[in-house]
Amino acid sequence: MEIRQQKILEAVIKEYVNNARPISSGFLVKNCNFKISPATIRAGMKQLEKEKYLYQPHTSAGRIPTDKGYRFFINSLMKTKELTGKEQKVLQQNVLNKIETTKLMPKVASLLAEMSSNLAISGLIDLNEPAFFKAGISRLLREPEFAYGSEIAEVLDFFDKNTEDLFNIIQDERIGIFIGEENPIKQIKGFSLIVSGHRLRSGERGLIAILGPRRMRYDRNIALVQYMGNLLENI
Repeated sequence: MEIRQQKILEAVIKEYVNNARPISSGFLVKNCNFKISPATIRAGMKQLEKEKYLYQPHTSAGRIPTDKGYRFFINSLMKTKELTGKEQKVLQQNVLNKIETTKLMPKVASLLAEMSSNLAISGLIDLNEPAFFKAGISRLLREPEFAYGSEIAEVLDFFDKNTEDLFNIIQDERIGIFIGEENPIKQIKGFSLIVSGHRLRSGERGLIAILGPRRMRYDRNIALVQYMGNLLENI
């Protein structure tokens, strides 16, 4: 992809994450300080649409990113983000003093949901019996993408019956990022999932995940999952 198109795609994604509405070339001209002409921006957006990095939901609307567009952004354009010292301290104070896993795992889900503004899951397999905790369903319901609730209903159904499937998509305790249709779990293909496995020093296998709209703040959520996973492995 040409550098110019990369900058246009990056701008569209960042503005769509913030505004939750299709982004037009006119909006980019007014708000993103491009040093190129409006005609060049329009041509760049059309090319990105042709190559399926963007799509136009309605004829008169601007464009929004596709799964392919988000994937290119994460792999090639997104800058690594670290939590602030204050955020790290909050997580440390709320996690490191909870030795009992029955108290720890619900708190982990609650913290991740609060700090990501998405749905968060924490899971643990103890003696081959999985236990899961979730927090932040109401946050998903506030997102404009899910105003009608049908996709949320599928997610709730999944968490009621099949949450252990999350363990099956983690390999080698590494972080996994699944965007929309990339999700191997049918009920969450309308969402993006960031999931990571870990092992407590006691040997128990654990999992943490953040589930949100495709336009989630990937850089921040990845940083949250990585930092929380490191904390848990050192308890």
